[in-house]
Amino acid sequence: MTILVTPHTSGRHTVTWLVAIAVVLASSHAWAQPANRSEWQRGTTLGGFAGISAADGRMPALGTALGWEIHPNLTVDGRGLWMTTDPGNDFYAALNALVTLRPLGNIVPFALAGVGMYRATVDAASGAVPEFYERRLNGRTRASFEDVALPLGGGANVFITPHLAIRPEVSVVLVRSGGTTRTVGLHGVHVAYHFAPHTTR
Repeated sequence: MTILVTPHTSGRHTVTWLVAIAVVLASSHAWAQPANRSEWQRGTTLGGFAGISAADGRMPALGTALGWEIHPNLTVDGRGLWMTTDPGNDFYAALNALVTLRPLGNIVPFALAGVGMYRATVDAASGAVPEFYERRLNGRTRASFEDVALPLGGGANVFITPHLAIRPEVSVVLVRSGGTTRTVGLHGVHVAYHFAPHTTR
């Protein structure tokens, strides 16, 4: 479906490590920032996502997310995305940590990292099969594969009201199987409702 890219190369290894290092550094910076606890309270978020997944081609991605704001600088986010491909629908689910960076007024940047699962349906009769899946077909013409997915990325919550935020987001999803990796780009926008109000500055 959407999260299909060529197998990892040394260049992609470099990009992956750079992204990982950036997330760690950003997270450290975020936790170092003092939080105004008098203006913060635990809460839940509910949102929808629309975007594009890019690999062998560009595919639409739609999904939903449920988040738990457990710390002024940390939200745990569970999400599921469906992507349309020629043979059918692929599904991606992940549990992510969104670490808040320094707020800029009503714009709250964040770094993202997590773990999840990517389910792909492969149909050899539909055309070229990515090498990541081709070697695992074992003579079958159609099969589904479930692999570990490791997302890394970032974005920002742009608060329109104390409860409603528009959240543009860009991430890479590393789909892993048997020591090989397929890198998938994913970008889009969440519309998130925060049940606990946020004070914007």
